[in-house]
Amino acid sequence: MTVKLELLGVKEGRAYPVTLVRAGCGAEGDLAATLDTPHVGTVGVGSSMTRIPASTVEPGGVLSIRVSGEGGGTVACGEVRTPAGSS
Repeated sequence: MTVKLELLGVKEGRAYPVTLVRAGCGAEGDLAATLDTPHVGTVGVGSSMTRIPASTVEPGGVLSIRVSGEGGGTVACGEVRTPAGSS
């Protein structure tokens, strides 16, 4: 599984750690994976691409991609719903 992330409006020279969490944005959840930190260019755009094992996610689950700013607080979050498994 490949997770591609693009951030807009970020500041050059700052790190924005990204995690994949087994819960929606408004809930606490277990860490599923730490994603590659986006490379931030001079125009306020950051991007990264991380490959993770498909076994990291459960079929029919909800995950959130959480971007942290300075001080560790979440500055952006997006939810990903995985397809249900076949029966």
